Amino acid sequence: MRVESTVKRWGGFLILPEYMTYQQLLAWENAINATKVKEGGKEPTTIEFYGALLPVAISLVTEWHIEKLPEIVTVENIPGSLALVGWLVESVTKLFNETNEIDPNS
Repeated sequence: MRVESTVKRWGGFLILPEYMTYQQLLAWENAINATKVKEGGKEPTTIEFYGALLPVAISLVTEWHIEKLPEIVTVENIPGSLALVGWLVESVTKLFNETNEIDPNS
């Protein structure tokens, strides 16, 4: 699945798989659950939320074609751009949704 960047500074695209495997789904759900507010806790900040999801999101990308990024992107070398990380998380969320929706052709 090709996803075009919507972030002006980080033009290009990335390739995600056509669907999430069950193990990828579990990893994504675990990351989502890690961001949920625990009893008596506080809401995670945007940075904390993205930080919990980022390792799984990066692991799902099969190809990076984003300007100015290294060929192999990791949690350690991805730019500290909330716009870029937010777009990546949104892209993986779209993959999650498409994996789990009912195929209209079936």
